[in-house]
Amino acid sequence: MSTMPHPWRTLSRLDDVVVCWRSHLPGRKHAATDGRNTIWILTGLTQAQRRCALQHELVHLENRHTTCQDARTELLVRREAARRLITTSAFFDTGIWARSLHEWAEDLWVTVPVLLDRINHLSPTEQLIALDYINAARERGAD
Repeated sequence: MSTMPHPWRTLSRLDDVVVCWRSHLPGRKHAATDGRNTIWILTGLTQAQRRCALQHELVHLENRHTTCQDARTELLVRREAARRLITTSAFFDTGIWARSLHEWAEDLWVTVPVLLDRINHLSPTEQLIALDYINAARERGAD
């Protein structure tokens, strides 16, 4: 399996960015950023939730998003965060054995919503690879 992407390592290379832990954030957010140098992350999250929230906010930070974003921009951020967290090889290496979305997400150290974002936005090449995997599974007698 390929090397697991590590958003905390990415963060460690950003000398001017700090993470602040909060017991409450507005709305149902797990994290937020000012788009410049601060990321706030909710305490009490699981490791996978923290990892996903951090990667999501790093994409916002990279794009200098300083306010709430419209639905289209937020979708693009979610898609990019999912792509960075789940490499193509890891996606297929773990997906072929997973018995549920929950197990698949757990194997990838992501949340189910992030896995679904990755599934729903596969590139055309990745879609072809997925069809090959599905066809091979059917030939083996899998449902």
